[in-house]
Amino acid sequence: MPLVAGRYFTPEEDNRPVAIVDRQLADEVWPHQSAVGRRLLILRTAGEPTWVDVVGVVNHVQLDGVARDAACPRSS
Repeated sequence: MPLVAGRYFTPEEDNRPVAIVDRQLADEVWPHQSAVGRRLLILRTAGEPTWVDVVGVVNHVQLDGVARDAACPRSS
C-alpha cells in the first residue's frame, strides 16, 4: 500500500510501538495537520492501554472485518 506521508516500518522498531494509519483516521483525529509524529492511545479489552507513535499515513482502507466470508455478497 503506497504511503501518502511519512514512512514504512523499519526493523529497528521491533521494541517500539509505532503505527501507520489511514488518511481518514488522520483527517478525523488531526484535521488540517500532519499525523506523522503524533501519538495515538490504543485501548484494549484486556491489558494496559498503549501509546503508539504514528510514522506513516496511507490512503483510506476499508475492511469488512475478519469474521466476514469473502464469498458472501455485501448487503446494502
